[in-house]
Amino acid sequence: MLAFHNLHEGPWSDICESGTIDEFESSEWSDSHDADRERQFVQLLNRTLRSQVTPDVRYWPKEDCYACVGYLEEGKKRRSYESLKRRSPISVISKFQRTTADGRAFEWLRHLAFRGQFRRFDGQWYLEITPTYRYTRDGYSLYRFHEDALKGIKRIEGNRAVLSTVLFWADYLRLKDDFFAKKDLPLVFGKLPVFDLDVGINDGLWRKRDPNPPRDKTSGSQESFLPIVSRQ
Repeated sequence: MLAFHNLHEGPWSDICESGTIDEFESSEWSDSHDADRERQFVQLLNRTLRSQVTPDVRYWPKEDCYACVGYLEEGKKRRSYESLKRRSPISVISKFQRTTADGRAFEWLRHLAFRGQFRRFDGQWYLEITPTYRYTRDGYSLYRFHEDALKGIKRIEGNRAVLSTVLFWADYLRLKDDFFAKKDLPLVFGKLPVFDLDVGINDGLWRKRDPNPPRDKTSGSQESFLPIVSRQ
């Protein structure tokens, strides 16, 4: 068993014999170029991240994503995050409803989510953040039309909406407030790397080439960004 925790202490000491425990510097795994050790370290990072974000966020293997969980209890609809200029609110769980011709009402929820992959660049480990959504019928169980709903929102989202979601998750992973109420976490993330490029994404020009452009108001040039968070 590999762990960042001190296995000499409880509750780990209940299942680990003290004489069988070896301690290593994490750099022996994080800096290793041995393929097996690198895979072990990535697996350890993934399992540690899944443990850290519980219970407000859960990893869902089928969709391969981390998503906010729960229904729309007071205080869970919207959260604030550090945007480019100030703290801004964002809806982490949104409710939708549709009424059929015969009067039946159907509800479903949209949860902010991201796909995370640990990568190493120039000897530094990063968490790559790819924003997405998870649709449910009760806060946990997958909505039967999840794939259709996901394709629909991906089609109409502009660059600004994607950027806002990336900034939210980067800010969330760094916070230790009531939304992430844990101390002494094994993984500590730094600030999202930001740099300028000579090119950008102009949603307005991009959609002019679409024969069936979506109807939304998100347009204009946006700065490019690399959605990764550093591990310190």
